Amino acid sequence: MIYLIDGNAYINVAVNVVKRMLFNDKSIRDEYYMKDIFNEGRYILKETSRIKFRDFSLNYLTSLISPVNNEVNEVHIVFDSKSWRKQYVLNHFKIADSDDSSFEYKSSRKRDDTIHLFFDYFQTEIQPHLEKKSGINFHRVNGMEGDDLIAHLNETIQKDKAIYTVDKDMIQLVNNDSNYTILVMPKMMTKHKKIMYTERKKSSVETDFFSLDETDIANNMENVISKFEKRGYKKIDVNPTEELLVKIFGGDKSDGIPRLYKMTPSKVNKMTEYLTEKYSDRIINLIDNAYEEESFVDDCVSKMIEINKVKDDQIVSSLKESLFLNIRVIRLSTKMIPDHIKGEEYQKIYENRRYNQFDYNKLIEIKNNSVLI
Repeated sequence: MIYLIDGNAYINVAVNVVKRMLFNDKSIRDEYYMKDIFNEGRYILKETSRIKFRDFSLNYLTSLISPVNNEVNEVHIVFDSKSWRKQYVLNHFKIADSDDSSFEYKSSRKRDDTIHLFFDYFQTEIQPHLEKKSGINFHRVNGMEGDDLIAHLNETIQKDKAIYTVDKDMIQLVNNDSNYTILVMPKMMTKHKKIMYTERKKSSVETDFFSLDETDIANNMENVISKFEKRGYKKIDVNPTEELLVKIFGGDKSDGIPRLYKMTPSKVNKMTEYLTEKYSDRIINLIDNAYEEESFVDDCVSKMIEINKVKDDQIVSSLKESLFLNIRVIRLSTKMIPDHIKGEEYQKIYENRRYNQFDYNKLIEIKNNSVLI
């Protein structure tokens, strides 16, 4: 099994916990950082901050993997870079001369101007030890979000996968086809840690009793989910197709993505019911190929016109472009990544199928000897 970890989510969880610990530590005073006397205008983490973050981040990483350490063959941790989506959205509204030109991708998210100090410390001091000694694979590509890299690895590695994330956008990646993909999520101010999965649909095709591959796969992942449950995770059955459609038509407030024209929740429900009945399990594939085969998009637009009783030609003409925008920004698929972003760094990941093998015992050694970092 492959473990894919959203590095930004992992570090942010660690940082938030450590900052609360530091707040209660009277010796650290008001701030977790101080001026770097060797670099004017720059800051560094205070020693106490560095030690607490180092120890907690290693303990937390170990706790994420420990429930299934015997099943995990590879661990991949991905990090965000500057997002192509932000520029794509800005270009869209500039060309469209839209009234929504004030829209900014993920503009509602709070910023901490010094949180990068934790990321810098992790990537320069901790990451090299993890990569060299425990075999964890790290990925960061200029212009891409970590979500893009997880989508790429999810598509190209043909093995069962667990994805650690705090981002519900990734529910769309959950699947139970030839390989399973499940989500592992922390509490995030809820009662339980969560395992998100989707039940395997019973095939209408006659069972081949001489091939037990599918049964073996199902049993393996059921065993993995069971191990997470024993560590306090709550199992939640999700519908990845429905989650994706709701975000495309209804928008996503957490990322500041607007809903499509007058698509209220009740209208979004009508839309998802219509598409599910008509296209069934082909929907995600049709969305991924929307730019090549536009008939699906045209059908969606026609249905929105019908639901909203749109008669204004100007609105009708803008619906298709708005739908394309939401698909491009929301869908996590390699087909949505612009070609100019798939440069040399990306190609190295795309072409490299021989990743480091993970050694859980070495991770434990690093955690137990973190003072050496």
